[in-house]
Amino acid sequence: MVKKDKKIHGLAQADLIDARVLAQGPIGNTGWNFAVAGRRSYVDVWLKPALEAGGAGVSTAPVYYDYQAMLQREWGNGKHNVRFFFFGSDDRLSVLVKSVNGSNPGVGGNVTLGTAFYRFQARYVGKLSPDTELRVTAAVGKDALDFSLGDNFFVLTSYPINPRAELTQKITQGVRNNFGLDMLYTPYSVDVRLPPPPRPGEPPAGPFGARPPLQEQSTDTIYRPGIYDELELTPFKGTRIIPGVRLDYTKDTKSWDVQPRVTARQELHSEFPKTTLKGGIGRFAQPPQPQETNRVFGIPGLTSNIANHYGLGIEQEITRQIEFSTEGYYRQYDQLVVPRVGNVGEGHAMGLETLLRYKPDARFFGFIAYTLSRSVRRDGPDQPERLFAFDQTHILTAVGSYRLGNGWEIGGRYRVVSGSMVTPQAYGFYDATSGAYVPLTSFPPNSERNPVFHQLDVRIDKAWVYSWGRLSMYLDIYNVYNAGNVEGVSYNYNSTLRTNATGLPILPSFGMRVDL
Repeated sequence: MVKKDKKIHGLAQADLIDARVLAQGPIGNTGWNFAVAGRRSYVDVWLKPALEAGGAGVSTAPVYYDYQAMLQREWGNGKHNVRFFFFGSDDRLSVLVKSVNGSNPGVGGNVTLGTAFYRFQARYVGKLSPDTELRVTAAVGKDALDFSLGDNFFVLTSYPINPRAELTQKITQGVRNNFGLDMLYTPYSVDVRLPPPPRPGEPPAGPFGARPPLQEQSTDTIYRPGIYDELELTPFKGTRIIPGVRLDYTKDTKSWDVQPRVTARQELHSEFPKTTLKGGIGRFAQPPQPQETNRVFGIPGLTSNIANHYGLGIEQEITRQIEFSTEGYYRQYDQLVVPRVGNVGEGHAMGLETLLRYKPDARFFGFIAYTLSRSVRRDGPDQPERLFAFDQTHILTAVGSYRLGNGWEIGGRYRVVSGSMVTPQAYGFYDATSGAYVPLTSFPPNSERNPVFHQLDVRIDKAWVYSWGRLSMYLDIYNVYNAGNVEGVSYNYNSTLRTNATGLPILPSFGMRVDL
């Protein structure tokens, strides 16, 4: 939020990874406040020359930047607020492969991936009466995705328009109603040349670069209006119950999805140490993606993916500074879209999320978060269950920062995450048509897991305070003990030799920040 004082505030920061600037404050005595910010990475400045000097088989130039600008004004003693917000980002990675891939001779040269978007958003919030509040938001913008791999490519450009309005009305003591309308209207164009994905259990028709591609160039529009209504009930002290329902229409499937849901919170002990019980049940629908209903790559007659969510948890204050929360969840998935088959997939996910948090004091803050989970899918009622491609059994994150005094501060982050799922390959057979070896895929999908990911990052910060502002210098050290975390797996031309691809080694980054 923009600060409500009469001074312009700003910061400038730069290190080995990126640089950023920000300015915010009032615009004279007009009542308007502004904020502008931007960030640009320059890893490409030093990484690409380093790879080329080291004789690497690939050269890469990753780059990202983002930007924001905001205008805001209140009037009527804070009863009315209007905000205009413009923001966007651009991420791009270009890899030049200098040698032919023996197992995929059709793939070579440039591999590029770029994503970009921008939005212009206007929002009004106003209290029409002591019991009535109106929120109106409208956003327009552009999304772009550009991917190429050898002779294959995928280019998508869309222009989303997203209006939304919500009216909150107090009905009586302890009862409020929230009624809303929103809509997603998105004209888009797509130009794609890719091999179709194989059906579940079907071996691929040769290496990716040698498979017969399908090509499609078309324009269309995504149209998804929605309406929702929910009650906020507070019948007793410390009790909050929110039942509601949402109704969505999807143009692609020409169908409506009804999604009832309810959440509740109950304070079992309202004084210190507080104990709060929370839970919820809900039905959520996700329409199929445009490529899944496309006339060339998709399937006719699809319906929405369905997920039924169940959750129950507790929040507990231990001391004035330490609080603990845990929540168990179960999600049941039905009517999942299986490529080139239909809405025959199903599955479930369950887990336990736990957080132990130390609230910030004059010296220290930190938290430990741990998630235990399992997610499985199957591609039809008569198909075997398999672990989901993004299943991660354990996720542990510990974050802390301590002020040593005299402007010095030290902090760190430690992460332990179960390795990502992979499908191993066996010795391949020679395909004379493509002139390459095709690996055997008799192993079940996602039947193997990469080694556990673990990494420690440390930051040391020194600050000096002056009459004009604050100057600080810091040292970030990523991957302090140089863990060789496996990020992926590659095979030689006939799948007889397997090589692990590891992430970045230890990376120090020195930086400076100025706050005015």
